[in-house]
Amino acid sequence: MSASRVASRSGMLEVFRFGEAEGGSGMGGEPHDGVRFEFEVDAPIARAWSYLVEPRHVRAWWAFDGAIVDARPGGRIEHRWDEHGRYLSIVDEVDAPRRLTYRTGTLPDAEPVAGAQTRVRFELAEVVPGRTRIRVTEDGVSRLDLDEEGRRIQLDAAAQAWDAAVVLLTGLAASDEG
Repeated sequence: MSASRVASRSGMLEVFRFGEAEGGSGMGGEPHDGVRFEFEVDAPIARAWSYLVEPRHVRAWWAFDGAIVDARPGGRIEHRWDEHGRYLSIVDEVDAPRRLTYRTGTLPDAEPVAGAQTRVRFELAEVVPGRTRIRVTEDGVSRLDLDEEGRRIQLDAAAQAWDAAVVLLTGLAASDEG
């Protein structure tokens, strides 16, 4: 895996690449596969976890027009935005309060299926009491049933969306009294 880091509004964004592919858009012919943000919030790990799995919190930093979160393996997640639609996800892995992984559909109102899904993973670690590091990774862009330009657009959109979300999530943690 190779990666490039660039500054973003929320700190450091990592765009990473896996494997070799002919005609890829990354360095050395590798396809861009995903984005990763790592940041810290002023919150104990249990409260930081609640920001990811409690719908009222998810609406504050991500799915502004509604969220349903069933944070158990096989559970369903639904994120809604009036301007984008409803996006459906299926939970693959939960290790509360340390890890949440789900597959999310890339089209409104569509189930996540091979060629039309990415994987989102949140990993949390307590840095010191009352402060939590969160790493969010969205990958699988290179496996989407899109041409190179479509995958580049998807990757750019993911980077912009997560950058904005990290800013809002950090702000939520700073303003939340617990």
